[in-house]
Amino acid sequence: MSGDVSPRVTTRDWRWFVGGIGRILITLGILMFAFVAYQLWGTGLQTAAAQRDLRDQFEQALQSTSSTEAPTTSTTVAGSAPSSTVVPPSTVPPSVAPPPTVAPGDAMGIIEIESMGLDKTLVNGVSIDNLRDGPGHFPESVLPGQLGNAAIAGHRTTFGAPFFRIDEVEPGDQIVITTLAGRFVYIATETVIVGANDYAEVVPTRDPEQATISLISCHPRYTSRDRIVVRGVLDATLSTPIVAPTTSTLAPSTTVPATLPDEPTASAPDTAPPDTAPPTTSPAEPGADTFASGWFNDPDAFAQVALWGTICSLIALGAWGISRWTRRNWVGALVGIVPFVVALYFFFENVNRLLPAGL
Repeated sequence: MSGDVSPRVTTRDWRWFVGGIGRILITLGILMFAFVAYQLWGTGLQTAAAQRDLRDQFEQALQSTSSTEAPTTSTTVAGSAPSSTVVPPSTVPPSVAPPPTVAPGDAMGIIEIESMGLDKTLVNGVSIDNLRDGPGHFPESVLPGQLGNAAIAGHRTTFGAPFFRIDEVEPGDQIVITTLAGRFVYIATETVIVGANDYAEVVPTRDPEQATISLISCHPRYTSRDRIVVRGVLDATLSTPIVAPTTSTLAPSTTVPATLPDEPTASAPDTAPPDTAPPTTSPAEPGADTFASGWFNDPDAFAQVALWGTICSLIALGAWGISRWTRRNWVGALVGIVPFVVALYFFFENVNRLLPAGL
C-alpha cells in the first residue's frame, strides 16, 4: 500500500478568507477612487465636447443672423457706449423687435466673466442634461438683455465646473453675455448665500423696470447644501439697447399693471384667446431646483448600469483567464486594461445618472 498516492487536499484557514476579503475591499476602494476621479475630471470630457459643438452652433447662428440683418446704429463695440442716447437701465425703452428664438438644449449665447476665468457657451434650459453641456438659462426667466431678471445656473464641481470660481466674483466685476440679440454687460452688485429651500426666490423678476441677472450654483464646493447667487445690473452704457421681454417672471405675490413693458401683447395668442385681458399676476412660476434632484432620479439608467457592469465583469474575467493560461499576470493586464477602462467609463457615466445632480 505504500505505493498509493493520496490526493492532495488543500486546506484553507481563516487567513485565506481574510486575504480574500482584503483583496475585495482593495478592489472596491480603487473603483471608488476611480469614480471620484471620473466625477471631478471625467465628466468634463463630455462637457468639453458639448461645448465645442455648442460654440460652433452659436457662431453659425450668429453669422446667419448677421448676414440677414442690415447694419444698425445701435451696434455696440466692446467697451464703448452705443451710438444711441444712453439712459439709466430703469428707463431704457425696450425695442419692439423680439430676439431670435432658440430651441431648448441649443446654444443661446456666450457668458464671459474675466474675474473667474469664465468663457462658456450658454445652453437654453436647466435640465440635468442641459447643465451637463454647460451653464444653462432658466427658460421661465427673461432673456439676457431684457427688462427683468435673467437667471443662469451652472455646475460648480462636475461637468467642467463652469461656476467653480463663482465665489471670486466681486461687486463691480463685469458679466458679459453675448446673444443673437446683442452684447450685454452686467455689473456684479452682490453675492448672497441662500438655502436650497429658498432657491425659487432668486429666479423671479423683482423689478420689472430694471434689467438684472442672477448666476446660481451650489455652495459650498463639492456639496449641494446651499446655493450661491451672484446678482448684477445691466450697464446700458456698455450694452446693446435692451429688447422687449417675451416672458414674465415676477414674484408670485407681485401685482403686474397691464401696461408693464415685460408683458407684450404679441405673446398673448400663445397663452390665451385674443380677447382675453392680460393677467394681473405673472403666470410663470420659478422652475424646480435643477440641483435638488435626489438619488435614483433617472430610472432609465438602471438597465445601462447593469449592462456596462456585466461587460466590465466579463472583461475582467477574460483578462484573469489569459493570465492563468499564460502564467503571466502582466499579459492578462495588458490585454484587458484598455477595454476595461472604456467599459468602466460608460459604467460610471450611467451610475452618475442615479446620483443627485447638485454638484
